[in-house]
Amino acid sequence: MKWLRHPVVGLVIFAVLVSLIVLSYNGIKTGYGLPEEYTQEIEGENVNIMEAMQNIGIIEGLNQTASGVYALSTPSGSQFDILGALASAGIGAIRTVTGLLTFPFEICAIILRYYDVPPIIITGIMLSLIIYIGFILLSAYLKSDI
Repeated sequence: MKWLRHPVVGLVIFAVLVSLIVLSYNGIKTGYGLPEEYTQEIEGENVNIMEAMQNIGIIEGLNQTASGVYALSTPSGSQFDILGALASAGIGAIRTVTGLLTFPFEICAIILRYYDVPPIIITGIMLSLIIYIGFILLSAYLKSDI
């Protein structure tokens, strides 16, 4: 499990950086009036790359947790407001944890949706991911670090 800490923290830091980039993009788009022809969209869908990255599960979970925590800080709330904010923060935390599991697959789906990637690269990345998870499971089964 000690080998799993660093990749998970890396994914959370990456999600925070993606959130900051999406917030910056939205600020530039609304503040300076970025024309729609300057953004690349998927054929047949009205979603650009930044909007697709904003819909990743871990980022939505982090945003929901933050909004639930911010709702707790208002002093004029009743008991039901506090319970609702706690429930929202708890659901956001659960979405963040499940988003950690699906995060690599969602990023790969976004990349493959917008760019042509050779199949050998996809095969190599998936094979290394399977080997990495296999060694983690083997270390857990043997109860020693390999």
